Amino acid sequence: VAPVTAQVVQPAPSAADVARKVRRERARRLALGLAFWVGLPSLLGILYFGFVARSQYESVATLVLGGASDRSQLSATLLREHMLSRDTLDTLEREQKLSDHYTQRGDYFSRLAHGAGSEARHHYFLDHTDVRYDTSTHVLTLRVRAFSGRDARRFAVALLHHGERFLEQALPGQSERLFVVASPSAPSDPTYPHRVRGAVTVFLASLALFAIGSLLVAAVREHAQF
Repeated sequence: VAPVTAQVVQPAPSAADVARKVRRERARRLALGLAFWVGLPSLLGILYFGFVARSQYESVATLVLGGASDRSQLSATLLREHMLSRDTLDTLEREQKLSDHYTQRGDYFSRLAHGAGSEARHHYFLDHTDVRYDTSTHVLTLRVRAFSGRDARRFAVALLHHGERFLEQALPGQSERLFVVASPSAPSDPTYPHRVRGAVTVFLASLALFAIGSLLVAAVREHAQF
């Protein structure tokens, strides 16, 4: 006669146990999601801005366009458009080896790509050069960014001289004259990148994207139940 074995019947889990298990599973998925979608990008951002990103220096010059007030705005507009034009870029590349500096310096994300075409070089030039005109004071502000303070000033000086030559050729006999209020600076401290701000921006952007993605996933799951 085979022995009779007693079977122990496990009690059914209570509703509280089921709720705790569901909460633990949700907390685990949330922690994994935060670690992957927020923690990992934030860590990469800290590593990049803290150790990889190359410092960039900005040279600033302040100019005033003298002459008749009714023509100053037009002359300043012409000057600004020419200083940021492709012709000016070609002149700076020929005289100052502009592209060589931006392709040989910097990190992978901030340098100019080797073999970049004319449009890519011009977009990069516009990203690192700025000319703004204040219509109320007739003041032009020139900013040039490079990977060393000396090169930033060198490019700013060349750009300034190029603008002066343009005014002399484009407006011969006119009274417009470019007065240099503050010569291009030679910065000793880097201006870009904003390392702390960049790392915080990566964290906030990752967190926002994770929150939006979680809401979308929750909405899709809720819709699928109906």
